[in-house]
Amino acid sequence: MDELNSLSISAALDLLRKKQVSPQDLAEACFHQIERLNLALNAFITVCDIQSTVNPQPSEQTIPFALANALRGIPIAVKDLFDTASIRTTAGSIFFKDNIPDSDAFVIEKLKQAGATIVGKTNTHEIALGVTGNNPHYGTAHNPGTQPASLAARQADQRSLSQPVWHLAHSAQTQAARSVSLHRCVAS
Repeated sequence: MDELNSLSISAALDLLRKKQVSPQDLAEACFHQIERLNLALNAFITVCDIQSTVNPQPSEQTIPFALANALRGIPIAVKDLFDTASIRTTAGSIFFKDNIPDSDAFVIEKLKQAGATIVGKTNTHEIALGVTGNNPHYGTAHNPGTQPASLAARQADQRSLSQPVWHLAHSAQTQAARSVSLHRCVAS
């Protein structure tokens, strides 16, 4: 599974076309990384449920073939600023904590038409009104490049051993300190 996490999009698409991996394999590898590292990096505000992530084939009648297969099966996280139908969109603000859009933003629509699999919504400065990634409601997102990877992995592994994969809820102590937990995507 670790080898799947180091693939470029081009390499992953090549393996998908050769049927050497499935979209489910790529999604599972992606979710494994989210589970392993998110507690240390706080990269995601919302993580989708793995069972609801793999998109059905779009209608070939309405979408040109080349577009419909451009990203077929590639797991993608999107910034929590873009509306995503049936997936919570907070824009990093507590004001929108329960916002579940009915439709997709144009760019999300295009990603889905191209076959991408949305795995979650990434953390952002509140309403994108800053550049630091500091968020008073959902916590600060940390850049994995600014700390040793082994430190991030070690912190995440220590915290995640006792917690279920898709609940990604923080320990009681962390919940009290930050009063926030990640939520599953809402299934349509």
